Amino acid sequence: MNCFNMVKRWLIYFLLLTTLLMFSWIVLPRPELYDHSSFSTAYLDRNGELLWLSLAHDERYRLWVELDEIAPAMRDATLLYEDRHFYYHFGINPMALLRAAWSTLRGERRMGGSTISMQLARLRFQLPHDLAGKFTQIWRAIQIERHYSKDAILAAYLNFAPYGGNIEGVGAASLIYFGKPAAELSRAEALALSLIPQNPGRRNPAHAAGRQALMAAHLHLAKRWEDHHGDALPELPLQFHPVSKLPFHVPHRVQALHHGGYARPGSITTSLDLSIQQQVERQLAQHLNAMRDQGISNGAVMVLDYRDMGVRAAVGSANYFDDALHGQVDGTRAPRSPGSALKPFVYALALEQGLIHPHTLLADAPRRYGIYTPENFDQHFIGPLFAHQALNLSRNVPAVNLMAALEGPGLHGMLQQAGVRGLREAEHYGLALVLGGMEIRMEEMVALYAMLANHGRYRPINPLHGKSIDPGKQLLIPEAAWLTLDMLSNNTGLFRAPLPGVTTLAKPQVAWKTGTSHAYRDAWAVAVSGPYVIAVWVGNFDGTGNPALIGRSAAGPLLFAIIEQLAQQQGEWQAPTFVHDGLNLHQESMCEIGGDLPGRHCPRTVPGWFIPGVSPLRVEQIHRAIPVEIVSGLRACEHRPPQTELRVFEFWPSDLRRIFEQAGILRAGPPPFAANCDLDQQAAIGQPPQIHSPSVQLTYTLRQQDNAFTGIPLQASSEADVRRIYWFVNNRLLGQVAAGDTLFWRGEPGPHVLRVIDDHGRASSVMISVQALP
Repeated sequence: MNCFNMVKRWLIYFLLLTTLLMFSWIVLPRPELYDHSSFSTAYLDRNGELLWLSLAHDERYRLWVELDEIAPAMRDATLLYEDRHFYYHFGINPMALLRAAWSTLRGERRMGGSTISMQLARLRFQLPHDLAGKFTQIWRAIQIERHYSKDAILAAYLNFAPYGGNIEGVGAASLIYFGKPAAELSRAEALALSLIPQNPGRRNPAHAAGRQALMAAHLHLAKRWEDHHGDALPELPLQFHPVSKLPFHVPHRVQALHHGGYARPGSITTSLDLSIQQQVERQLAQHLNAMRDQGISNGAVMVLDYRDMGVRAAVGSANYFDDALHGQVDGTRAPRSPGSALKPFVYALALEQGLIHPHTLLADAPRRYGIYTPENFDQHFIGPLFAHQALNLSRNVPAVNLMAALEGPGLHGMLQQAGVRGLREAEHYGLALVLGGMEIRMEEMVALYAMLANHGRYRPINPLHGKSIDPGKQLLIPEAAWLTLDMLSNNTGLFRAPLPGVTTLAKPQVAWKTGTSHAYRDAWAVAVSGPYVIAVWVGNFDGTGNPALIGRSAAGPLLFAIIEQLAQQQGEWQAPTFVHDGLNLHQESMCEIGGDLPGRHCPRTVPGWFIPGVSPLRVEQIHRAIPVEIVSGLRACEHRPPQTELRVFEFWPSDLRRIFEQAGILRAGPPPFAANCDLDQQAAIGQPPQIHSPSVQLTYTLRQQDNAFTGIPLQASSEADVRRIYWFVNNRLLGQVAAGDTLFWRGEPGPHVLRVIDDHGRASSVMISVQALP
């Protein structure tokens, strides 16, 4: 009777189960397999090296991998151990269930009888291990089988299966235990991993007992593998790495990617190069160790490949884990004052707008713009110098003069178009913008310098491996970008040394610039060399000033140490020179002294580049042959041999002549005219005075009770033969000064015509506007 009742009861169970299965197969909706779980992200360098594996939201390592990204041996071992008939049943294996039920009823070893589909159902819906849970597993397994392919079910199981501790999924297990992606698992490693999900607590390889239990089971499964596949597994010890050994490379960069929209299930191959990263980290550590006695303890470095705009290295601080240094602050993304590091872009704009060419003569001399009087870093003036010299010597006054002469949108507009964050309106900075009057991030700085290397086309940084698909936008004409790099590459370095072991390239071509912020808080050095843009910042994150924080001496040596290390490693830069083929550029002889095309009396020439149709080229007029009376040595009105002879003199404008005198450089000008000369006839010879201040581009503001206001400076340059100049406002004489001197005018509200006349009668005028504020 008892046997009859038992059979009857199991028959009822079978009928109920059959009905449930039929009902489930027909009406149950499609269940979502992944919407309940979050996944880790594995950040890899461009060569596939693991940088960091993030935790999922539930504090588990769970890395999504596609089925074809899992080694075939792992799939085969899992099926062999868990469910050999997986591809032949419809979610449950009736024979396995009956064997499990019979074994349980007889009190023998407890057997689960679960298929992979049933195990996936338990994991997905977090079902208990009791009888009700088992029936729910069956129901859910049928539901899953109804709506998903076998491969999709196997993939889901391998992504959710427990592999000990807080490790789930074969993708995470393979990376953590063996340091390799699941596609590269060996057969022995695959068999070991396939054993863990059945008993992840007892077979956890994180501890010795777990490894021992795992390897004991491994021997039995290896024998089954040999019987089933016909090939024996090699006997080799398996080395399991603990979770604590997971790498955490490039912490600032991968954290920025993770929290910046790049956290997604699976692996992300970044543009980083771990080899370059580690080299840069060592160079920074050595450099800061050498400067520690000077109170300098922190720095940041970024290396960008401008060809694909990929960041190869990003060191955000000296030590990410040092709280005393504020090590978790990312120096590559923190806004800092750039000092003079933005000057090249003012020169690039001036080249584009036809204001200068590399050999244009600029004045490094006192200049005033309203109440703003720019000064040089050394608080001295060195006189006239070529544009390429002014840039490489980082003279402030010539840069400010060029900034004032630029037409819109100017430097501020370029920075806006390049997406520099945190910019205020242009009026807030004024002309001081070019001297570092704003803040910029290192990642923005390297993108700007990459624009020069990419022939004026600005392209955003590409954080992932592969060619950037963003075409960017043209912010400079290619010729201006190339000329700027060429000028910067002539910046003589104190740190250049032959590279040991490098035979094909003894000294890589480097276009570089430094910057020092106000109050010595930031030291910068930025370079374009080979295929890279390298930026170095040295300072303290708390903003403490230090007189040792000078770009050239504090950051420059580190910059060149990195460049030389990279060149030595690669043996030869892939792009050793800045290519100008196909650009609208021409090289011509320039007068060595004046910087223009040589006239017939120019004594020496040097080669110089210019942009045809854009650069402000003219035949130099500094060297002129004039008639001189042989007896008196005075300048004759006309040439009458044999009483006169032609002699060559330098005719410097008065402002430049005065600057030479201030710099202690004597330039012999022409002698004065003889007394019998008619100077009215000479008025038609030569150039009229050139007004430099006031500027027609500025509106001058007068404030009442402004005791510090000394007046609007009136400045003009004149021919070398001029002794005095006269200033008029609305045809009213303001005063007279010696040629090259400045006259100050207190100003009056309203529009005004300012006129200057030299002592030869040559005149120039400008219209300006003055407004009054209370």
